[in-house]
Amino acid sequence: MRETEEGFERFERKPEATLTPELWQQLRHIAEALPEMWRRERLSSAQKKELLRALIAQVILKRVTPDHLEVKIVWVSGHYTVVRARPPIQRECDVTGYAQMVERVGSIWREGLEDDVEMAARLTREGFHSARAAEVLPVTVRKIRKAHGWRYSLDVGRTEMAWQGALTARGLAARLGVDVNWVYPRLYNGAIKAEYLSRHP
Repeated sequence: MRETEEGFERFERKPEATLTPELWQQLRHIAEALPEMWRRERLSSAQKKELLRALIAQVILKRVTPDHLEVKIVWVSGHYTVVRARPPIQRECDVTGYAQMVERVGSIWREGLEDDVEMAARLTREGFHSARAAEVLPVTVRKIRKAHGWRYSLDVGRTEMAWQGALTARGLAARLGVDVNWVYPRLYNGAIKAEYLSRHP
Protein backbone atom coordinates (compact mmCIF):
# COMPACT_ATOMS: atom_id res chain seq x y z
CA MET A 1 0.00 0.00 0.00
CA ARG A 2 2.80 2.41 0.93
CA GLU A 3 4.69 1.60 -2.30
CA THR A 4 1.60 2.53 -4.33
CA GLU A 5 1.23 5.82 -2.49
CA GLU A 6 4.92 6.65 -3.02
CA GLY A 7 4.61 5.87 -6.74
CA PHE A 8 1.57 8.12 -6.93
CA GLU A 9 3.46 10.96 -5.22
CA ARG A 10 6.44 10.55 -7.58
CA PHE A 11 4.11 10.80 -10.55
CA GLU A 12 2.58 13.99 -9.14
CA ARG A 13 6.05 15.59 -9.12
CA LYS A 14 7.00 14.33 -12.59
CA PRO A 15 6.80 16.94 -15.40
CA GLU A 16 4.50 16.29 -18.36
CA ALA A 17 5.99 14.64 -21.45
CA THR A 18 6.87 16.83 -24.44
CA LEU A 19 5.48 15.79 -27.84
CA THR A 20 6.68 16.67 -31.32
CA PRO A 21 4.35 18.83 -33.49
CA GLU A 22 3.78 15.84 -35.79
CA LEU A 23 2.63 13.62 -32.95
CA TRP A 24 0.40 16.38 -31.59
CA GLN A 25 -1.26 16.62 -35.03
CA GLN A 26 -1.84 12.88 -35.18
CA LEU A 27 -3.33 12.81 -31.71
CA ARG A 28 -5.60 15.75 -32.52
CA HIS A 29 -7.08 13.90 -35.52
CA ILE A 30 -7.56 10.75 -33.44
CA ALA A 31 -9.27 12.74 -30.70
CA GLU A 32 -11.72 14.19 -33.20
CA ALA A 33 -12.57 10.91 -34.92
CA LEU A 34 -12.43 8.45 -32.04
CA PRO A 35 -15.66 9.32 -30.14
CA GLU A 36 -17.81 8.85 -33.24
CA MET A 37 -16.07 5.59 -34.20
CA TRP A 38 -16.44 4.31 -30.65
CA ARG A 39 -20.15 5.20 -30.42
CA ARG A 40 -21.05 3.66 -33.76
CA GLU A 41 -19.26 0.38 -32.93
CA ARG A 42 -16.95 0.75 -35.95
CA LEU A 43 -14.16 -0.73 -33.89
CA SER A 44 -14.08 -4.34 -32.75
CA SER A 45 -13.35 -5.20 -29.12
CA ALA A 46 -9.85 -6.25 -30.10
CA GLN A 47 -9.28 -2.94 -31.91
CA LYS A 48 -10.57 -0.97 -28.92
CA LYS A 49 -8.20 -2.79 -26.58
CA GLU A 50 -5.27 -2.24 -28.93
CA LEU A 51 -6.09 1.44 -29.29
CA LEU A 52 -6.30 1.91 -25.53
CA ARG A 53 -2.94 0.19 -25.11
CA ALA A 54 -1.45 2.67 -27.59
CA LEU A 55 -3.02 5.72 -25.95
CA ILE A 56 -2.50 4.87 -22.28
CA ALA A 57 1.00 5.26 -20.88
CA GLN A 58 0.25 4.33 -17.28
CA VAL A 59 -2.56 3.52 -14.88
CA ILE A 60 -2.14 4.40 -11.20
CA LEU A 61 -4.52 2.89 -8.70
CA LYS A 62 -4.93 4.39 -5.23
CA ARG A 63 -7.27 3.05 -2.55
CA VAL A 64 -8.58 6.13 -0.75
CA THR A 65 -10.85 4.18 1.62
CA PRO A 66 -11.71 0.46 1.70
CA ASP A 67 -14.67 1.08 -0.64
CA HIS A 68 -13.29 3.96 -2.72
CA LEU A 69 -10.66 3.70 -5.46
CA GLU A 70 -9.05 6.55 -7.35
CA VAL A 71 -7.77 5.53 -10.79
CA LYS A 72 -5.44 7.90 -12.62
CA ILE A 73 -5.17 7.12 -16.34
CA VAL A 74 -2.03 8.73 -17.79
CA TRP A 75 -2.27 9.26 -21.54
CA VAL A 76 0.74 9.25 -23.88
CA SER A 77 0.29 13.01 -24.25
CA GLY A 78 1.22 13.43 -20.59
CA HIS A 79 -2.28 14.50 -19.59
CA TYR A 80 -4.29 12.33 -17.27
CA THR A 81 -7.88 11.47 -16.35
CA VAL A 82 -8.99 10.66 -12.81
CA VAL A 83 -11.79 8.15 -12.38
CA ARG A 84 -13.32 7.16 -9.06
CA ALA A 85 -14.71 3.70 -8.53
CA ARG A 86 -16.48 1.86 -5.74
CA PRO A 87 -15.28 -1.76 -5.57
CA PRO A 88 -17.21 -4.41 -3.65
CA ILE A 89 -15.73 -5.16 -0.24
CA GLN A 90 -16.25 -7.90 2.31
CA ARG A 91 -17.16 -6.14 5.55
CA GLU A 92 -20.21 -3.89 5.96
CA CYS A 93 -18.50 -1.99 8.77
CA ASP A 94 -15.82 -0.80 6.30
CA VAL A 95 -18.39 0.98 4.11
CA THR A 96 -17.89 4.74 4.06
CA GLY A 97 -20.57 6.34 6.25
CA TYR A 98 -21.56 3.03 7.85
CA ALA A 99 -22.00 4.53 11.33
CA GLN A 100 -24.29 7.21 9.88
CA MET A 101 -26.27 4.54 8.02
CA VAL A 102 -26.77 2.60 11.26
CA GLU A 103 -28.04 5.77 12.96
CA ARG A 104 -30.37 6.41 10.03
CA VAL A 105 -31.78 2.87 10.16
CA GLY A 106 -32.57 3.44 13.84
CA SER A 107 -34.28 6.77 13.22
CA ILE A 108 -36.39 5.40 10.35
CA TRP A 109 -37.33 2.38 12.46
CA ARG A 110 -38.42 4.70 15.29
CA GLU A 111 -40.60 6.57 12.77
CA GLY A 112 -42.60 3.35 12.48
CA LEU A 113 -41.57 2.11 9.03
CA GLU A 114 -41.69 -1.70 9.14
CA ASP A 115 -40.42 -2.73 5.73
CA ASP A 116 -36.76 -3.57 5.00
CA VAL A 117 -37.23 -3.12 1.25
CA GLU A 118 -38.69 0.38 1.58
CA MET A 119 -36.14 1.33 4.21
CA ALA A 120 -33.31 0.15 1.92
CA ALA A 121 -34.76 2.18 -0.97
CA ARG A 122 -34.95 5.29 1.20
CA LEU A 123 -31.36 4.88 2.39
CA THR A 124 -30.21 4.44 -1.22
CA ARG A 125 -31.95 7.68 -2.19
CA GLU A 126 -30.10 9.38 0.66
CA GLY A 127 -26.74 8.26 -0.77
CA PHE A 128 -25.89 5.18 1.30
CA HIS A 129 -24.79 1.83 -0.12
CA SER A 130 -23.99 -1.73 0.95
CA ALA A 131 -20.58 -3.39 0.93
CA ARG A 132 -21.12 -5.34 -2.28
CA ALA A 133 -23.67 -3.19 -4.09
CA ALA A 134 -24.08 0.39 -5.28
CA GLU A 135 -27.37 0.58 -3.39
CA VAL A 136 -28.47 -0.45 0.10
CA LEU A 137 -29.70 -4.04 0.12
CA PRO A 138 -32.67 -5.12 2.28
CA VAL A 139 -30.46 -7.78 3.85
CA THR A 140 -28.11 -5.02 5.05
CA VAL A 141 -31.01 -3.26 6.76
CA ARG A 142 -32.16 -6.50 8.35
CA LYS A 143 -28.67 -7.26 9.72
CA ILE A 144 -28.38 -3.78 11.20
CA ARG A 145 -31.83 -3.99 12.82
CA LYS A 146 -31.18 -7.40 14.35
CA ALA A 147 -27.77 -6.36 15.65
CA HIS A 148 -29.37 -3.43 17.52
CA GLY A 149 -32.58 -5.14 18.60
CA TRP A 150 -34.77 -2.99 16.32
CA ARG A 151 -37.53 -5.49 15.70
CA TYR A 152 -40.78 -5.14 13.78
CA SER A 153 -44.00 -5.65 15.69
CA LEU A 154 -44.96 -8.62 13.50
CA ASP A 155 -41.67 -10.35 14.33
CA VAL A 156 -42.16 -9.65 18.02
CA GLY A 157 -45.70 -11.04 17.89
CA ARG A 158 -44.41 -14.37 16.66
CA THR A 159 -41.90 -14.87 19.46
CA GLU A 160 -42.77 -12.72 22.50
CA MET A 161 -45.64 -12.94 24.98
CA ALA A 162 -45.92 -9.17 25.43
CA TRP A 163 -44.59 -6.03 23.77
CA GLN A 164 -44.61 -2.45 25.02
CA GLY A 165 -47.13 -3.18 27.77
CA ALA A 166 -49.60 -5.14 25.61
CA LEU A 167 -50.15 -8.83 24.93
CA THR A 168 -48.99 -10.19 21.60
CA ALA A 169 -51.05 -12.76 19.70
CA ARG A 170 -48.91 -15.47 21.28
CA GLY A 171 -49.37 -13.98 24.76
CA LEU A 172 -53.13 -13.65 24.27
CA ALA A 173 -53.36 -17.28 23.12
CA ALA A 174 -51.55 -18.38 26.25
CA ARG A 175 -53.82 -16.23 28.46
CA LEU A 176 -56.95 -17.72 26.84
CA GLY A 177 -55.58 -21.25 26.76
CA VAL A 178 -56.00 -21.62 23.00
CA ASP A 179 -53.73 -22.17 19.99
CA VAL A 180 -52.22 -19.05 18.52
CA ASN A 181 -53.68 -19.96 15.10
CA TRP A 182 -57.15 -19.57 16.67
CA VAL A 183 -56.23 -15.99 17.66
CA TYR A 184 -54.98 -14.59 14.34
CA PRO A 185 -58.23 -14.69 12.29
CA ARG A 186 -60.23 -13.27 15.21
CA LEU A 187 -57.76 -10.41 15.57
CA TYR A 188 -58.25 -9.56 11.91
CA ASN A 189 -62.06 -9.51 12.02
CA GLY A 190 -62.33 -7.82 15.43
CA ALA A 191 -64.09 -10.72 17.14
CA ILE A 192 -61.27 -11.37 19.58
CA LYS A 193 -62.10 -8.41 21.83
CA ALA A 194 -65.69 -9.50 22.43
CA GLU A 195 -64.73 -13.15 23.03
CA TYR A 196 -61.93 -12.18 25.41
CA LEU A 197 -64.23 -9.91 27.41
CA SER A 198 -66.91 -12.58 27.62
CA ARG A 199 -64.38 -15.08 29.02
CA HIS A 200 -62.78 -12.52 31.34
CA PRO A 201 -65.50 -10.16 32.59
